[in-house]
Amino acid sequence: GSEAMWQHIVMPESSGNPQAVNELGYRGLGQTKEYWGTGSVETQTEGMLDYAVERYGSVSEAIEFRQANNWW
Repeated sequence: GSEAMWQHIVMPESSGNPQAVNELGYRGLGQTKEYWGTGSVETQTEGMLDYAVERYGSVSEAIEFRQANNWW
């Protein structure tokens, strides 16, 4: 779950910086424009886990998508 997500999504997206913002305005650990892209590390992690399941069906599927497309 969250450990694999941290390794395969968070580190490539934000280098683990919860306040990261890219040139397109995506922010936080998971580089998103969703409401959970700000706040505590815990809030952002919970948001990423929920998003992975809602959008991709599972954390594993989200990781596979990220690895294949270089975004999620």
